[in-house]
Amino acid sequence: MLKFLSIRSFKKKLLFLIWAGSTATLFLVCSLFIFLEISQFNKDLTKHIRVISNFIAEKSAPAIMLNDPAIAEYALLSAVKTEPAIIHAVIYDIKDNVIATYVRSNPDSKKFSIPAPKRNVIFLNDGHLHFFSDISMYSDRIGTVYIRVERHELYKRIQRYGIIVVGIMAVSLLLMTFLSFFLQKFISTPVTALISSAKKVAEKKDYTIRIKKHYNDEFGVLVDTFNEMLEQIQKRDEELRESQGRLKIILESSPNPVIMYNREGHPQYLSPSFTDLFGWTPEELEGSTIPFVPEFDKASSMAKIKIIYETGASLIYKTKRLTKDGRLLDVILSAACIQDAFGKGISTVVNFTDITKTKRLETQLQQAQKMEAIGTLAGGIAHDFNNILAAILGYTELASS
Repeated sequence: MLKFLSIRSFKKKLLFLIWAGSTATLFLVCSLFIFLEISQFNKDLTKHIRVISNFIAEKSAPAIMLNDPAIAEYALLSAVKTEPAIIHAVIYDIKDNVIATYVRSNPDSKKFSIPAPKRNVIFLNDGHLHFFSDISMYSDRIGTVYIRVERHELYKRIQRYGIIVVGIMAVSLLLMTFLSFFLQKFISTPVTALISSAKKVAEKKDYTIRIKKHYNDEFGVLVDTFNEMLEQIQKRDEELRESQGRLKIILESSPNPVIMYNREGHPQYLSPSFTDLFGWTPEELEGSTIPFVPEFDKASSMAKIKIIYETGASLIYKTKRLTKDGRLLDVILSAACIQDAFGKGISTVVNFTDITKTKRLETQLQQAQKMEAIGTLAGGIAHDFNNILAAILGYTELASS
């Protein structure tokens, strides 16, 4: 049943539930009606048979006292012959001997066997009502009367009621089906409109769509809530577009190269200055594994991007990057994480500062400083050597004279 309902449309489910609920209600009401009718029939039948039993007891009591079976049988026959429901009757004396019997002609007559008498009891067995009642005179029990009643009349009533019930259910279901097709529109129409609008929003990403409100009930509240949600999404979408536009202007006007990565480490955006410096175009890096990162730094770069996503921290450090023509540039890399409204990282923005020329100048300056120091040192050594040489020559001349 659940699987059947899960693959049906809302309109069909609604019609099915209305039909099933109406059928169950009608069935319960009709079943209760038949049950009450059966109960009332049994009460009326028992009451009627009790009256007949009392009549038989009153008419047969003298015959039992006089031990006259003929009178007892006449009393029994006069009481039951006009009752087609009574098929067997027996009168017993005080010693449980059979005084008179009555058997109506029917196919079951040959199967009838006289039961042992019981004291004032009524019960149902084999589809028949069995009635035992004491026969008394002057407050003394002098015998027992037994009556066996068939309930064909009840079965006829049940059959008639069954036909009536089936007719009522058929007419009611037809009427309910007609009303269901008409009334279900009040429920299915707003739901269908809501589903249709939700599909259009999901497919076209058009948050300007609004749903027409049909009723001021719970569905009306749902429609108002959905429209309010679309209005908020539309407002946020416009703000996001404006924010993205401003960000794009900032990034494209930045003199420093800028690149944006997704969570997988693939480039999403390249600024024009990035292409100018490194030579790579957005089409060349689309879906790539960042070829401008040297092999010795790829594992470290991916690990740092992961740290930025997980912690939201910014990183600044010196490193090297490859140009498209194979040159290795020295850069200062500053990376920051862009997060959504829930604080989850969605992309990483990396800004590069080319320090290749600066580092080259620093190297040249350091080399010049080293050469200057060597020259100074060499000049001092030469001066000292000249002084020593002059002294030696002076001593030489002195010695010669």
